[in-house]
Amino acid sequence: MKRFITFIESENLLSEAMKRKRMVRDGKIVQKIKTTRPGTHRIEYDEYGNPREVRMTNQEILNREKGRKVGQRKADAKETQRERKKANSMKIRRQSSELRHYNHKFPDVNSEHDGSI
Repeated sequence: MKRFITFIESENLLSEAMKRKRMVRDGKIVQKIKTTRPGTHRIEYDEYGNPREVRMTNQEILNREKGRKVGQRKADAKETQRERKKANSMKIRRQSSELRHYNHKFPDVNSEHDGSI
């Protein structure tokens, strides 16, 4: 194994690559450590809170894939629900624009009969 100085001089890259990403959580800017190899590696913290990059197991990769499928199915259902509600709202808007000239304060003025009951 090479010493650290010779390793740096040889300009080899470390296999671990973690980046600090800034994000807003609860109105404050915080730094989160993320891996540059998502899908195959994840960040794991030791008992002292130090992060390191570890390879995910095959079972973990499969579980995440299953979770993505279920999440996508739920997202599609929600999107369909939103589109249905939007279509209903637009239909109501179209109908209300047709009734825009109707006088709500004096409905007898707009009616065809003479106002007698």
